Amino acid sequence: MEIIFDEISFFIANLSIKDFIDLFFLWCIFFQVLKFAERSGVFQVLLGLSFVGLAFLGSLYFELIAVHSLLENIFSNIFLILVLLFQNEIRRGLTQLGSKSLLKDLDSVEEAHLSEEIAKALNFLAKKGIGAIIVLEKQIDLSPFLESGVEMRSQVKAELIEAVFHPTSKVHDGAILIKEGKIDSAGVFLPLSTNPALDRNLGSRHRAALGISEVTDAKVIVVSEENQSISFIEEGRLQLERDLSHLNTSVRDFITSRTSLAKKQR
Repeated sequence: MEIIFDEISFFIANLSIKDFIDLFFLWCIFFQVLKFAERSGVFQVLLGLSFVGLAFLGSLYFELIAVHSLLENIFSNIFLILVLLFQNEIRRGLTQLGSKSLLKDLDSVEEAHLSEEIAKALNFLAKKGIGAIIVLEKQIDLSPFLESGVEMRSQVKAELIEAVFHPTSKVHDGAILIKEGKIDSAGVFLPLSTNPALDRNLGSRHRAALGISEVTDAKVIVVSEENQSISFIEEGRLQLERDLSHLNTSVRDFITSRTSLAKKQR
């Protein structure tokens, strides 16, 4: 153990300005990783790995050969372990490095029309207490999730969205997928979130919406039939919207914004 401390002291004593700059950027990366872990629900995993790291140092100090050998093998493959654990988060993060506007191929008139129709449908559904999930595809292809849905390729109309989610509709339990400014599919079943930190009071509809946002860069809007509220979901985070008076503006701001939500899931 004294050898390790001697090596650390020698390293610190011989640091140059270039080394300090290098360490500064390393700290920035580490800080961003911690922020990402906290908001994506994997902070507990990193915390567990930290305890494993402390156990590794303890086994070295107390000369626990068997434990040290086991933990050494784990840490020799730590990069592969992290990739396997966080593959969905890594894929989503890399995709968002070149993120673009959701409606980049639509002109201002089409964009306004899309927002208005979605807002009109949300207002109707919320007031009637009809549950709904609307998924808006960005850059990650959502085709793997569409096998359970019914292909539509229809214009976005408030009346059509309302009809899809009406309790008498055969596809009302699933989600609507909007792709390239059109309703691509309806009745789509989404993967439920596996985030252990989620509020236990959240129903399956919100968990499904959070689930698709955790593994892709999709933006999701949910109408709760229980409390007649509307939620905007992105990157595994949820923002509750109870005020319907400015719904059109809220919808347009959400689906055209390149930045993530400011509020975490409740």
